[in-house]
Amino acid sequence: MRLTIHFDGSANPNAPKVGGVRGIGVVIYDGERVVKEISEKLPGLGSSNSAEYEAIIRGVEEALKMGADEVVVRGDSQLVIRQIEGKYRVLEPKLRPLYEKIANLSYKFKAFQVQWVPREQNKEADRLSNLPFKNAAPAATPPPASKHEALGTSATEHLHDTLCPKCRKPCRLTMEKDSGGRERIRQACAEHGFVMWAPMVEPFVSVARQNRGP
Repeated sequence: MRLTIHFDGSANPNAPKVGGVRGIGVVIYDGERVVKEISEKLPGLGSSNSAEYEAIIRGVEEALKMGADEVVVRGDSQLVIRQIEGKYRVLEPKLRPLYEKIANLSYKFKAFQVQWVPREQNKEADRLSNLPFKNAAPAATPPPASKHEALGTSATEHLHDTLCPKCRKPCRLTMEKDSGGRERIRQACAEHGFVMWAPMVEPFVSVARQNRGP
């Protein structure tokens, strides 16, 4: 079964370093039919970017429960989508574990895709992500920054996130098979060895298939 997941995340306020109260919105489609809507408040404080990642995780895990073997994940956060595609680096330490969790979840599907969509095409997920704040009292803090302000100069387009976190040298991507015969993308540093299993998305897949392992 192929499902499409629209996601969004918000933080109120989206304050630097501290963050704010976060909400997530997820809409899952089977074709044109909505089969699941999720609107939840996340525990603790954090950034809108962390909420975006949590929304993807929540949606993908729900799709697994529903029996999906193929998913298309769509959102209007250019930063998060490009990071999962490997085009932007994941520089924020708090986002790295969430990124790796999504990478591991991607292996549970026969096909896993991520797509950026304009905000106008993601209105329902955006609405759901803000529902937790609907009846909240106004915060006595400055207004939240734009959810996409974090792009800045750190979001270097077309630079695949394949650097070793220890030495910052390029890693090698190799397509390997696990004990069950399932393909996985091994990201390894020549100096420090195994780094992580990279997400099963393009352009990682194409690069790794040129470097097949045993």
